[in-house]
Order: sequence, then C-alpha cells, then structure tokens
Amino acid sequence: MPLFTLAFVLILLLPTPPDAGQAPAPPASDPSSTKTPAADTDPVRRSVGDVLSRLRNRYRTATTYRDTGVSVSDLGSHVSELRFGTVFIRKGGFRWWFHPADQVAHTYQVWSEDRSAWMSWWGLDRRLRKDPDLSGAIAGPTGISSGVVQVIPVMLVEDPKDCSLLSGLRTQPHVARDTVEGVPCDVISGAWRERSVKIWVDDTGALRQYTESYDLDPGRMADAHPSDPSMQRARQVPKFHVEQRVTYRPVFDEPVKLEETRFTPPEL
Repeated sequence: MPLFTLAFVLILLLPTPPDAGQAPAPPASDPSSTKTPAADTDPVRRSVGDVLSRLRNRYRTATTYRDTGVSVSDLGSHVSELRFGTVFIRKGGFRWWFHPADQVAHTYQVWSEDRSAWMSWWGLDRRLRKDPDLSGAIAGPTGISSGVVQVIPVMLVEDPKDCSLLSGLRTQPHVARDTVEGVPCDVISGAWRERSVKIWVDDTGALRQYTESYDLDPGRMADAHPSDPSMQRARQVPKFHVEQRVTYRPVFDEPVKLEETRFTPPEL
C-alpha cells in the first residue's frame, strides 16, 4: 500500500528550496487509445477475486505499457497535485517519472535500459543514483510521490502480487460498478491497516483509479526517529486527515521505442 511518509509531509507543508533547474519533459502518451484483449462484458457482477485476478494478469502479460496520471492529495489546509508517467517494454527498457504539478524542475526519473542496472535522478538535488534492482531505485521517491511509484512499476517489472496497493488489502465482498473518465469499471472497497481504500479496475483489467482515506500524525512519526534531528521538523505539523485520489490513463501493447525509456540528466 502506498506509504505517505514523513518526507512527503515535510515537502508539502514546510518551506522548500528554490527550483534546481528544468528537467526534460517526458513524451506524452495518447490517453484515448488503449489496445487490450477482448473485454469482459458479462453484465453479471464479478467477485472480488475475479477482478483482482483480471488486474494481475493484465499487467503480468503486458508486452508494452505507457501511462500518464495525476495524484491529488487533500490534506485539509493544503491540496497537492502530482503528475506522473510510465513507459515499459517487456523485453527492453523502463522509465517512470513524476513531478509536482507546479514544479517540473523537481522531476524525479527512474529508468533502466535492460533491467540489469537501475538509474534515478531528482531535479531537486541533481544527484545521479545507481541501484541493482527496481526496489532500490524506487525507495527514494516512495514518500515524495505519495507512494505512487510503488504501484504500476512493481506490477510491471516485478509481480502484481507484490504491489503495495494489493498486498495485505482486506476487501469487502461486494463489487460495485462506476466509471472513470467515461470508462466502465468494477470498484473494490477495502482497508489496509488504518486506511480506507477503493480500487477502480476496467473490464480489460487495467487499473484506472484508486483512493485512500486516512489520518496522519507527523509527531508520532517523529517519535519513531528520536535521534534524527531532521525528522523532528515533523513536530511542527499537527495531525491531519488525508484524502488521496490517483487516476491513470493506461495504454497497453502499443509500439514503444527504446529511446522513450532512456533519460539523460542535464549535467551528463
């Protein structure tokens, strides 16, 4: 399940340094075309197990994938909007990026041309990082992306069953129907720890949206790290409620060029 970490709290609610420079804009994807297998049009309501199986299989078998999306977190006194995107080739490269809606210069990029070595770069600190696997590469942006990086990248590169959105989710038995941007979806409701969760899955198995609702106490998080002075800044932030909505525009199995999975930091 996405982790709303202390790093994200501090970036949103405490002053941030000036922009560190402009990161190259990622290629736009076509939100209107999604090549998929034959849709499940059976009007009978499916079970939660059927919907989750369809979701896992869709990402496990994708030959290529791209998306763009938006994550909106309502903190009561502050609303944060993040833009993100993914490009993936099953037998090739991968790239994921995100940035605050009004701070393109703070773009965070994670990429690999062959998935034997992983690179990441953040426009805020302008450091190039190298990791041996995806889990290491996405550890850095987990908090500041409000957990978005732990969803689609894991389902595509590793295994859908390991996705934080699905692992440990306690679901309700009823599957509702709804639409996201005009696309019919099954809706699963459930809980993860102290969070209320809803997941929208379209009839092809594509994840279209998820929401989370929970309370966050930054002071409690600071108590868990008493020896870290930087973590104590969280005590300046009172307890607050979070409503997060993450929406995707996915495109499966359409041509993707290897060049689209590459990124060259400005300094290199």
